Amino acid sequence: MPKTLAINQQIATVGGSITIRYGCRMSLAELKEAVRKLSERELAELAAFIAEQDNAAWDKQMDEDAASGKLDFLFEEADRERAKDKLRDWPADR
Repeated sequence: MPKTLAINQQIATVGGSITIRYGCRMSLAELKEAVRKLSERELAELAAFIAEQDNAAWDKQMDEDAASGKLDFLFEEADRERAKDKLRDWPADR
């Protein structure tokens, strides 16, 4: 069963002025329908925004994996290749 649209209102006082912010929760089906109604420019902006979010999430996951040791095998492999003088630079055309 799809979730219904919910609008949350937040009121904040900053420097004597009142700011009202609205947050919406939409089902995936509602989001898809809204995306279909976007102009070409808006769709391009949304696509760029989603790509940025996806890249940031991927970078965060890679940082977490590296910090936890999950990628140590890659560093060890590079060290072994370096010791055998087989480590090569990444091709410039990639």
